[in-house]
Amino acid sequence: MKKIKSLPILMVSMFAITGCAQEKTVVTNKLPSIVGVKDFKCIVNTTIDFLDGVAALDKEDGDITPEMEIKISNDVPVNNGYATFTEPGSYLVNYKVSDSNGKIATKVAYVDVISRDEYRDFKMAEGFYYGVNGASRVKTIGMVNGQFKVLADGGNASEDLTLNRVFDVISENEYTFKYTVNSNKNGKVIAKVNGEIAAEIALVEGNNTLVFKHTVKNNGKKEKVEADVSLCLGDLGKDIDLTILNVETEYPQEAGKLVDLTENFSFGGRVLPRFDNAEGTLDLEGNAFSHEGGSQAVLEVTKTNSAIDIWRGGMFIDTGVKVKAGVTYTVSFDAEAEKENDYQVVIKKGQWGEDNFETLNNPNGSNSVDITVSKALEGDLFLYVQSGNATNRIALSNLKVKEHLGAVGHDAFRIQDYEEYHEGEADQQMETDCGNFKLHVNKFDSTDWKQKVTSPAFYIQGSGANYVASFKAKATKPVEFVCAAPVNGGWDPTLFWTKITLTEEEQVYTLFCNGSASDRDYTIVWQFGSDKNLRFEDVDIEISDVSINLRNRELDG
Repeated sequence: MKKIKSLPILMVSMFAITGCAQEKTVVTNKLPSIVGVKDFKCIVNTTIDFLDGVAALDKEDGDITPEMEIKISNDVPVNNGYATFTEPGSYLVNYKVSDSNGKIATKVAYVDVISRDEYRDFKMAEGFYYGVNGASRVKTIGMVNGQFKVLADGGNASEDLTLNRVFDVISENEYTFKYTVNSNKNGKVIAKVNGEIAAEIALVEGNNTLVFKHTVKNNGKKEKVEADVSLCLGDLGKDIDLTILNVETEYPQEAGKLVDLTENFSFGGRVLPRFDNAEGTLDLEGNAFSHEGGSQAVLEVTKTNSAIDIWRGGMFIDTGVKVKAGVTYTVSFDAEAEKENDYQVVIKKGQWGEDNFETLNNPNGSNSVDITVSKALEGDLFLYVQSGNATNRIALSNLKVKEHLGAVGHDAFRIQDYEEYHEGEADQQMETDCGNFKLHVNKFDSTDWKQKVTSPAFYIQGSGANYVASFKAKATKPVEFVCAAPVNGGWDPTLFWTKITLTEEEQVYTLFCNGSASDRDYTIVWQFGSDKNLRFEDVDIEISDVSINLRNRELDG
């Protein structure tokens, strides 16, 4: 009975098989597709994610995006879908994917990479540039391990190789220009000012002081103009090796005259509060700000106690004046305090540090102080109003800084390079090469500021939001560091502050500045002290192509 029942089932199955054989179905493998591909327009040193919004789909295999290959013209490397464009130009992006049956889909996209306007790089010392013509060839011009080096082949004519610097001068004054140069050659240097020959000077092997005079004519009008000074070096032949040690100018002045360096001065953007509350343990509160359209600087200390240090609560005032060694200045201001509590006004070099010219106790009313600047104290002139141990509301107004002119004015131009600093447990050595630096760290410290590298100063005019910083970096270990751009000689305001972890593969970092800046000198600081870095030793860190660029509003947003 069981057999009888099973027979019809077998027959039906055989019929079904036969029917299938008679009506054979052909299965077609569909081509995969790539969706979401688009063109890009970006600024040089921008990193693009070419998988953002892009997918490779296949009817049989599903999502096959991980199998997709991306290749970019001019051998631009692609890592996990990301690519960085370090040179301007037009680039072709090829997307390609294969399914499990070997069917291939492709798509193309285009990238237009434009140059960002460079505002300041650190390859050359500030104010300098060079020109090359004819058979001249430059090997190195820039800061190398703290020295301003010129390594080149000079060509056949003196004008074939020029080292140039732009000076601010007052027209109709006779200026004396002095360059201290160490040379490996004997020969002749031609000095030009704004294209006009000013002098022909003998150059000898060893140390030289190249001195020449020139007056920029301006139809009898004494006003500030630019003098573009060229040292023509081409005739010196092959294998030129020069080191520029010092650059100075001297010029006649109206002896005894007082010149107001703070004409139309405003406290707006130049008042910086400082309340060192030791993580809230000192019971200190207050604020500082500019008031009445920038005509006053106001310090308010609202909560404190008499047991703490006076310097813990106060306000910095950036005068915007750089004082020069050997010169006398008169600093004057009005001060008014609402209470009879003690306070001080300190006239000082820079925002931080103990380099003070004068300290005035309770200087209510009008004040005038003469200061004469030593070599160690030349630099940015600040005031610090301090009342950290007593509540107060103090207003400063009518700030003026006047220079006493001598018979001869003198300017010395510092040639800056990157500077390294370390203390505590930190142990490191640095090499620099034309705007780049290599740092070998034997041992890290846990405190960030105890281990750092600082760039040469650069001037920001107007809002910091108009600027972007960029650099390339890599390290032999995944070290962490803080990168910031504080005001030169202090910390606040800061253009940017970010924390970065380096990789063995070189990356480009683009850092947008905030809008806190106005007409000040800043530096970039890389701080390498970190608890996380203590596990590493003998690390090589490389930072290169450091530049400050003007922001592109269309592309940066």
